[in-house]
Amino acid sequence: MAKYNAKEAKELVKKSTYSDTEKLDNMSEKDIHEAALSDPDAQPLTEEQAKEFKPATDRGDGIYAHKKKSKN
Repeated sequence: MAKYNAKEAKELVKKSTYSDTEKLDNMSEKDIHEAALSDPDAQPLTEEQAKEFKPATDRGDGIYAHKKKSKN
């Protein structure tokens, strides 16, 4: 297993999080939709599927539960 110091790790993260925002900014909604359709792992939701979504709420047993407990 490779070991990296903090500086080396930050450089690796910078290199691995590349995104071409200029290309995306120049794409039409149709182009973006067609690109999504061509990726079997990232299919767009149908209108019916989108209507089923509900806002996420914190029930106190999830990721934020520890923060609530530590404030007491």
